[in-house]
This record gives sequence, structure tokens and C-alpha cells, in this order.
Amino acid sequence: MAVSVDAIALRLRRLGRMSYRTPRIRQALERAATEAAVVARRRAPRRDGYLRASIFGEVDGPDVVVGSTERYADLHERGGVVRPRRGRWLTIPLLGQRGGARQDRTPMFFFRAKSGKAFLAERIGKRIRVRWRLREQTTAPARRFLAAGGDAAMDRMRTLLVVEYVDAMED
Repeated sequence: MAVSVDAIALRLRRLGRMSYRTPRIRQALERAATEAAVVARRRAPRRDGYLRASIFGEVDGPDVVVGSTERYADLHERGGVVRPRRGRWLTIPLLGQRGGARQDRTPMFFFRAKSGKAFLAERIGKRIRVRWRLREQTTAPARRFLAAGGDAAMDRMRTLLVVEYVDAMED
């Protein structure tokens, strides 16, 4: 017999077993929140680990909430346009450098390639080493790591509802 999740929840309510305050359902909600956070951490982009470390899963009444305390998490989740906070250019590191802000103070010079792209470079003897790509703005793609955690929580809740329904029918 095929029964949808909504139909199972309705039947459990009628049986008086569908309160999120019951210890068994509360524990299952907490497990779902923990699993959702683990899935979101696994899927999150990782550069320095701060975003992954900030991901949490918690129970809020009958809901499982998956989120992050980092302010840039929303940009990674949904994507969007990135513009410089100060100045005209975003500095994008080249050659395996870390970080977007230019923190070293070696003498640099600006140039544009024939393609029109802007760069910062430094002279090392007679050689030129291109260090930074400059852009006025860039678009970050959506990565949907928190949504993946939410999907994991939904799958866990569907399983919980089916188990609760079967247990209620056996009582």
C-alpha cells in the first residue's frame, strides 16, 4: 500500500502520536539536524575551513534548520555578483597565492593585456611576474550546500514518519 508522507503525518496526528515534543520524535529531529549539518559541511566549498566550521543544524519546534553563521554563506549558497568593498578593483590571486586582498607591499605595476584584462605584476630582475588579476566585478556560481543538507533532513524525516506510523499501528 503506497502512502504519501503527508498522509502518514495526518494519520499519526489522528492517533495522537505526532507531537514533536515526544522524546522519540525530538531525538529523531535532532539526529536529522545533525545529519543535515554533516551533509552541508561535506558539500560546502573549502578554502580556509571557516565556512565549513560555521555550518550548524538545529531543531526549532517542529522544524529542522540548517544554516551558517558566516555572512558570505548566502553568496556561496545562492550565487551572485561580487563587487569590491573599497577601491575600483577586486584582486584575484594568481600563481597559487592565497587570499584576495593584496597584503604584501612589493612594488607592483598595473597593465592591460591585449585581451583587455587588467593585471598587477612585479619586476624581479629582468623578469615580470604577474601576481593578481583585477576585475571590477565577478559572478560567483550557486553551490547549494545548505539545500543539500535540508534535503538530507527531509529524507530523514520521511523515514521517521514511516517508522512512527508503523509503530503506532502495532500499538
